[in-house]
Amino acid sequence: MHADCDKLFNPEFFEHVPCNFCGTTDTDILFDADVKKIPKTKEDFINIYSSSSSEVFYERVLRCKKCGFIYLSPRPRRELIINGYSLAQDLRYVSQEKGRQITFKSCLKGIKRLCKEGRLLDIGAASGIFVKMASNAGYQAFGVEPSVWMCEYAKKHYNASVLPGTLEDAKFEDCSFDIITMWDVLEHVTDPMRTLKEVKRILKPGGLLVINYPRIDDPLARIFGKKWWFLLSIHLVYFTPKTLSAYLELLGFKKVLHKMHFQRLAYDYLVERLNVYSPILSKIAKFPYIIPGFKNILIPYFSSQYLMISRKRE
Repeated sequence: MHADCDKLFNPEFFEHVPCNFCGTTDTDILFDADVKKIPKTKEDFINIYSSSSSEVFYERVLRCKKCGFIYLSPRPRRELIINGYSLAQDLRYVSQEKGRQITFKSCLKGIKRLCKEGRLLDIGAASGIFVKMASNAGYQAFGVEPSVWMCEYAKKHYNASVLPGTLEDAKFEDCSFDIITMWDVLEHVTDPMRTLKEVKRILKPGGLLVINYPRIDDPLARIFGKKWWFLLSIHLVYFTPKTLSAYLELLGFKKVLHKMHFQRLAYDYLVERLNVYSPILSKIAKFPYIIPGFKNILIPYFSSQYLMISRKRE
């Protein structure tokens, strides 16, 4: 049955990949593919791969029997993903400026306690909100972001320095940053090992690496199973504290902190995302809209995301 399913993944658009951590192909199927949702054209991929896409995944999710790493295979080819991100125009993301500012302000307080000043790089910087706030906090902050539209938005609205392209495209000098941040990014990259090696190269000895990620073995993920809201087509890999720590330890990082990550977003934005998974619950959640201004209230929430801060060994 699985072989028949594989035939529906057009090799022009999809590729089979081994475990990114240990390189093996001996896996268990965690969730099988939804063949009715498999994209058929390049335009389909462009529509899916925007940074705040809520397209529920259709791919097969595998778990490596050797190391436990969880990833998609078959998955869209890298060039399709990068092209989709480069063309993305994400008005929904930038609409949540106030909530993201509150979230990042809290995060910066924690980072300040570990590194008070220096050069900071935000990978996958989106609209440049964090780059701007880090600059305001006294850091010499830069960003890199695949979406050309987002980079232009960052310059226009925040006067933030965000380069278009991937981290590898930027070709930063060795040991050129004191802090590198990745907010909801690592689960999107096609080759986490390659990306983290590049991070290590450009981070100074003793420098901080800040990673925010959706934890696939979180209790909420276990409860909701295939209905877990972070099972999205834009997420190519899924981490647990064990697998993420294994990556970082292998590459010469020492874990400093690991904790739950809370965010703030507008109530109506969260209700809109809920509609993808449960239209009925989404309708019920709209009842408070009769109260003027309620839909714009910024809601603090936890949704299986965690923050891991590590330090590059001297």
